[in-house]
Amino acid sequence: MRVPLRLPSLPLRLPPSLLPLLRGMGTQPRLVTAAYVALAVFVSAPAWIVKHPPMMDLPFHLATIRIIHSLHDPAFGLDSHFVLTLGRTQYVLYYLLGSLLAYPLDVVKANVLLMSGYLGGTLLALRELLSALGRDERLSLFSVPLLVNAMFMFGLFPFLVGIPLMFLALAASVRYFEAPTRGRGILLCLLALALFYSHIFPFALFGLGFAAAVQGSGGGQRAPELADWKRAAGQSVGALTVPTYENPASVRVLDRLLSHEGPERMRVFQEERGREVECTFTRGVAQAGSLGFGPTIPANKFTCPGGGFVGVSVIATLDYTPRRCFYAPVMSGSAGIRIRFQDVAIGRTLHGHHALYVEAERGKSGAPVTIAFSFDQGPLGRFVHQDGEGWKAFDVSTEAFAGQKKELIADISSTDGNRRMYCFEADTR
Repeated sequence: MRVPLRLPSLPLRLPPSLLPLLRGMGTQPRLVTAAYVALAVFVSAPAWIVKHPPMMDLPFHLATIRIIHSLHDPAFGLDSHFVLTLGRTQYVLYYLLGSLLAYPLDVVKANVLLMSGYLGGTLLALRELLSALGRDERLSLFSVPLLVNAMFMFGLFPFLVGIPLMFLALAASVRYFEAPTRGRGILLCLLALALFYSHIFPFALFGLGFAAAVQGSGGGQRAPELADWKRAAGQSVGALTVPTYENPASVRVLDRLLSHEGPERMRVFQEERGREVECTFTRGVAQAGSLGFGPTIPANKFTCPGGGFVGVSVIATLDYTPRRCFYAPVMSGSAGIRIRFQDVAIGRTLHGHHALYVEAERGKSGAPVTIAFSFDQGPLGRFVHQDGEGWKAFDVSTEAFAGQKKELIADISSTDGNRRMYCFEADTR
C-alpha cells in the first residue's frame, strides 16, 4: 500500500559520534527523521495541552508514583501507612520510570512525559518497525488518529506505554534475526524485559510477532544434511517461504520402524531378573513439563512395570534440532528394554540414528546407552551412544535376509538409568 505523501529528504547534519548509533537502529540521519520527531511532539499534545486531562485513572497513577517516589520522605510520612511490595505486581515499569523522572521534574510532569512517550513514541516506534520490515514508513502516520482512544481516556497508562515498547521490540527482533550480533541481542532482551514489566497484553502480542520472526529467520540457511540438496519448489505464505528440496542421492526406503507404532505391529518387554515382562499399550494424554522434564511423554505408549515406557515422541538433540523417534528412557533397576518389531520388510541395510535428550547428555557425565539389533537367527549389530555424540547414525548390513519379512528385535540397555532419556529411529533400505 502506497500513501501519496512526499516528505522532504534533504540530509540532516549530525555529530559524527551519533552516526553509528543511528545506523544501528536502522534509521537514516535525514531531515525526514526530524519531521517525524516534530510530528511526534505535536501528537503528544493531549498529554500537556491542558493542566488536568480528563482521564479516569489519572489520580490513581499519580498517587502510586508519589508513594513510590516519596515513601521514606518524612515530609509525607507514607512509610507508616504503606509497604513497598513491587514483586506482587507485574505492571511496575510505568511507576518506576515515573519515580525516576520525578527527581529532575516532579510527579505530575513525570507522568506527563510518560503519557507523551506513549503518544509520540507509538508513531516513532511503528515507523521503526516498518523500516525494519522494509515497508513504507509513512504507513505509521495512520496510527495518529488512533492514539487518543478509549484506553487513553480511561487512563490505562501501564498498558499504553507497552504499545511503543512492543513495536520497538518487534523491530529489534527483525533486525536481530537479519544479522545477529551481541549488541542487538542485548537490546532485544532489554526491550522484552521492559515490555514484560509494562503490561502482559502487549507482551503477549510481542510473543506472537517474535514467533513469526523466528519462523521467517532462516535467511536461506539449510540444515547441514541438506547442504548438497537442490531446491525444487517453494510455497509462500505471507513473508514465510517453505522450500522443497530434492535428495541428490536418494535411496528406496522399504520400511520405517516408526510406522510400526502400536500394539498391532510391535511388542515391548522390560527385562527383569533374567525374564521378560511384557509392557501394556495404553492410550492417554501427553505429558510435558518445565526445564529438566525431558521430552514430551507421548499419549499413546507401551507402559512397563516400574515406570518405564516406549512411545513415539520428539526429542531435542544436542544441537537442539527436533527429531521424531522412539522415546525409550532406560530406568534405574531395570536390565533393559526389548522391542519386537513384527513383519519388518528387510532390505540390504538397516539404517538409523540414536541420541539422548540434550540436557541429559550435554554434561558428558552419564553412562553409555547401547542398542543391539537381532533376528531370531542371531545378532545383527550393536551400537553404543556416548554422551556428547548427539544425533548419531548407525548402519548394519542385512543383505543376507533381503527380500524377507522378519521380526526385528531391538535391545536397549545401560549400566545406569540416571537421566538416560534415550531415543532412536531406524529404517530398512
